[in-house]
Amino acid sequence: MFQGVTYPASHGIWRSWAPPLERSKLATLAPCGSYAGAVVGMPISAYLTDYIGWPSPFYFFGVCGLIWHCVWYWLAFEKPATHPTITAREHHYIEKSLGALKYQKVPT
Repeated sequence: MFQGVTYPASHGIWRSWAPPLERSKLATLAPCGSYAGAVVGMPISAYLTDYIGWPSPFYFFGVCGLIWHCVWYWLAFEKPATHPTITAREHHYIEKSLGALKYQKVPT
C-alpha cells in the first residue's frame, strides 16, 4: 500500500536531479533495486524463518525499512539548490543542464 508511490515519486526526483542526457538511464536503473531486494530478501527470509522463527523476517525487514527511512530522510532533498553537501561544481552542472531544458520551446 505504501510502496505504490515509489515508482512515480522516483520520476519526480529525477525531474529535479538528473541531467536530461542521463535521465533515461537513471529512471530505468532506479526500479531495479526492488528486483534485487526480492532476490536477496527471499534467501534471508528463509534463513531467518528456519533458524529464528516465522515472525523474524517481518521484524527484520521492518527494522530495515525504518533504518532506510531515516537514511533517506537525512540524505534526500527536493532540489540540488537545497542540498547542503553537494559541491558547487555538481550543482552548477545539474542546474545548467536542467535550465537549458526549461527554456526550450516544445514543437507543436
